[in-house]
Amino acid sequence: MKASELIGKKAIRTAPTKLCGDGSFDDSPITILNVTSSHIVYTYPEENCMSRILSDNRPRLLDSSWLDDNWADYDEIAKCRYKAGDKVKVTGTKSGCTGAEGIVGTITNEHHSDGLCLHENGINVRLENGRVWRINADAKLETYSALFGWDAFRSGKIAVHCDTEDKAIGFESEAKKEGFTWRTALLSSASSKIAFQKYGADLCISNWCDDEGHYHFQCCPIDYYIRHGYNIIDYSFAAAPQQPLEPIATLYCVKDDPRWLTKGKMYEINADGRITYDDGHSGCPGYKSFSNYASGNPTPAACLVECVRRPAEIGEWIVIVDAHPLSMQNYKNGDIFCVTNSAMFVGDVCVMGQQAFIERVEYAVLVGYRPEPEPEKFYNGKVVCTDNRNTVCFTAGKIYEFKDGFVHEDGGKNYDTRPVKTLADAEEKLGKFVKFIEFKGEQS
Repeated sequence: MKASELIGKKAIRTAPTKLCGDGSFDDSPITILNVTSSHIVYTYPEENCMSRILSDNRPRLLDSSWLDDNWADYDEIAKCRYKAGDKVKVTGTKSGCTGAEGIVGTITNEHHSDGLCLHENGINVRLENGRVWRINADAKLETYSALFGWDAFRSGKIAVHCDTEDKAIGFESEAKKEGFTWRTALLSSASSKIAFQKYGADLCISNWCDDEGHYHFQCCPIDYYIRHGYNIIDYSFAAAPQQPLEPIATLYCVKDDPRWLTKGKMYEINADGRITYDDGHSGCPGYKSFSNYASGNPTPAACLVECVRRPAEIGEWIVIVDAHPLSMQNYKNGDIFCVTNSAMFVGDVCVMGQQAFIERVEYAVLVGYRPEPEPEKFYNGKVVCTDNRNTVCFTAGKIYEFKDGFVHEDGGKNYDTRPVKTLADAEEKLGKFVKFIEFKGEQS
C-alpha cells in the first residue's frame, strides 16, 4: 500500500526502502498524519516503544525515499495477534528474555519488571507469580484456549501428561475444583499419588463421563493415549500454578561498594540475568552465570561471592541463610564462618567460634571465598631515650614517638626502614644503637 492510503491510520513497513535499504518500522508501527509529494508526517502510537521513551511525541518527517508501496495497515495485520487478557504459553524467546521460555502467562499492558529493555519492541506477559516479562514481539505465543480448556477437556480427546508426582497432585487439585472425581471403579482408593506410583513419568490423566453425566478423571500411560489419538497436553500448561523462577545465581557481598552494594547483604542474578542494586536499579538482562556477570562488571563483582547450597568441605567458608541456632550458639542470617570439621550427619558442619554444629539446611557455601588478611599492626606510642649509645641521631632524656612502627630521629627522618610491632621488637632491632623505655606521662 501507499502511505497516502493510510493517512490517519497506524502503518508498518513490509520491506526496506529501495534507496538506502532502511528497514525501520518493520516491527513497530507509526501513525501517518499527512503525506505530501516529498514527505510523510507521522507520530509514534502507544504500540511503538518510542512513544514512551520520548518526552514529547511531536510530529516527525520522513523524506521522499519512504514514498513507495511498501506500507501496510498495522491494525489489519494485528487483528490476528494477541490482546490484553489472552492467556498464552511463551516459546521462541530471544536472549534477554529466555527466562520466560515455556511459561504460561497473560498478555498485559502493565509495565514490565523482567525481560527486554523498554526501547526493545516486545509484548508484556504477566506470569502467575506476579512478575511481568517483556518478550520479543516475534516470539511464538500459543493461546491457552487453543491448547487447553476445561470445556475442551470434558468433551474432547485430551490427556494431561503429569511426569512428576507434584504435577499429578496439582492437576488433581485443579480438576476437583472443576467438579471432577476419580473413576474409582478403575483405581481403588484412587489418588494422584497412587496413579503416579503406578505409571511414573508416563502418567496421563483424561476425562470420563458416566451414564448419569457426571465427569470423572481416569489415568493410563502416555503411549496408550498416543495410540488412541489423544491430544497430549503437558500439565505445566494445562493447569499448573506458576512457581517463582529460580535465580541464576545467589550472591553474598563481602565488602561495600558505596554506589551499589552493602557488605553482609544477599543479592541475586534473577532468571532473566539481571541483578538489582541497592538504589533499585537493575542492570541489563542476559547474564548466564556469575562469571559471565563478573567479566562485564569487574568492580561490583569484586565485592561479591557466589553462594551454593551444597555440603561444605573443611576449610571452606559458609554464610548462614536460614539460622536456627541451639541454645548455646549465637549466630544469625548473614554471619560467615570457616568450616573446621564435619559433623555426625552428612552436610552438617563444625565451624570456628561456635559450639556443636550447624545443619546443612542453615547455610550456603561461599564458593572460592578467602577473607582478606588483617592488616599488620605496628607500634604506636611515646618513648623516652635513656641511652643514645653515642649516636648523633637521638638525645638521651628526650621524648620521641613511634607512629605505625617508625620513630623519627632528631633530623626528622625515619631512623630505620623496618617498622616495629612492639617496644620489645624495637629493643631487638634498635637496641645496639639506642635504648628506649615507655613514656608514662609527665611527673606531677
